[in-house]
Amino acid sequence: MVDDSMEALDDDDDEDAADEEVEKVMQELNADTFANSSSAPTRQVQQQGAAEEAPGDDEGEEEQMRARLQELRG
Repeated sequence: MVDDSMEALDDDDDEDAADEEVEKVMQELNADTFANSSSAPTRQVQQQGAAEEAPGDDEGEEEQMRARLQELRG
């Protein structure tokens, strides 16, 4: 009897409908978020080469990251 009740609750159609609704909401949020953007970022991600930077260069790297963040914020 309990198994029959649990099977009734495990309806895949409900789960699929919920997934579709979540996907719609996420698309709407993305549309609202990027509506004012002129374009997606086009710069390629800088990859660190084989040569490592000097250990004391953390301040310079932090400053570069702050500058990039400021550019993204506009």
